[in-house]
Amino acid sequence: MFLRQSANRFLFVCLGGLGILSVLANSQQPVVDEISTYANDQQKLIEECAFATISTEAKQAIVMDFLTGAILFKKNAFLKTTPSSMTKLLLMYVSFQAIQDRNIDLNSTTEVSETAWRMPGSKMFLEVSRKVSLEDLIRGIIVQSGNDACVVFAEKLFGSEDVCVQHMNAVAASLGMRSSQFRNTHGLPDDDHFSSVYDLAVLACKFIKDFPQYYHYFSEKEFTYSNIRQYNRNALLWSNIGVDGLKTGLTSAGGYGIVASAVRNGRRIIVVVNGCKSAKSRSQEVRKLIEFGYSQFANHVFADQKGNCGRIKVKMGKKKTVKLAVKDNTHAITVPSNLLKNMKISVRHKEIFAPVRKGDQIAVLKFEFKEKSGLLFEFPLAAAEDVEELNVFERLIEKIKQFASGIWPGS
Repeated sequence: MFLRQSANRFLFVCLGGLGILSVLANSQQPVVDEISTYANDQQKLIEECAFATISTEAKQAIVMDFLTGAILFKKNAFLKTTPSSMTKLLLMYVSFQAIQDRNIDLNSTTEVSETAWRMPGSKMFLEVSRKVSLEDLIRGIIVQSGNDACVVFAEKLFGSEDVCVQHMNAVAASLGMRSSQFRNTHGLPDDDHFSSVYDLAVLACKFIKDFPQYYHYFSEKEFTYSNIRQYNRNALLWSNIGVDGLKTGLTSAGGYGIVASAVRNGRRIIVVVNGCKSAKSRSQEVRKLIEFGYSQFANHVFADQKGNCGRIKVKMGKKKTVKLAVKDNTHAITVPSNLLKNMKISVRHKEIFAPVRKGDQIAVLKFEFKEKSGLLFEFPLAAAEDVEELNVFERLIEKIKQFASGIWPGS
């Protein structure tokens, strides 16, 4: 009797499986609910929770997290202002780009032109017609802030300063520096030469990411050329707050400014200020903003460097699960430190059926905060790999297994 009942049940399962094959063949993968991915993003969270807790005497200022690009503080951040010698950071970006692309030897030399020798302002103290190495020029620009060195460098790599400036403006545009326009390589005053502290922060982040092999020059505290020793104008290099580079600036139009970068316990912060009244004030304001950035905010890493962040189940596929990745390669978020402890993270998705194609959005990574009821933000998650669909016979067997497990639980 038992054998007859079991046989009838098995026959019923097989017939039922055959009956649903046409439905399976035409089934569509459910679509994730429509969401506004960035409706409540990390920037809104930061602005609501932290902007009122600090002020600065600098006329323009920004604090940016290097890893996530989150703006932790801003004051007139998009206002066009005189970048002064902070201009040299862009000169070095396009120059290192040319050196890398053309595989130029830094020990190679070039001759100092009279045009370069006549440059006013801060100098490397180059002599007309004298040969100078590219590496000495790099230090002359970064450490000594030599305007003469800027012109020689531009002439060597681009043929003339004017051509170099064209490259600088093209690169600035490609980096999204929308409030910037450059008329020279060194930053001496020109009414049509301007930038913003936001643009300079973006440039600093890009520089460190693209040319880490050259970043050490910005940490050098002194350089001697032609028996003249000059010290780096970035006094924060002698501090104990983690500052390891970039560039200062000073003109009567722009005031005292600096693009500074600090790193602590592996986390890097970019601070840009301009319009300070003195070198002392510049250092004090940067110190204050760096401490603010580290004490009030923290990063939470939720994916690896490639954006991979776990797996979810797939039905009717050659694989049982599919790897997930954040669609824009983001792998961390910056949040106010007081909210990090009670942050809730979840992955939201509907049932996923094969076939799945790499790049398909199939889930959402959701962040919620208990202290800020209703405040959340979300990242779309995509499949990081293909998952092929089972063939007709394999799908039938899979449905039989699922059906049988419902009849005989635990079997």
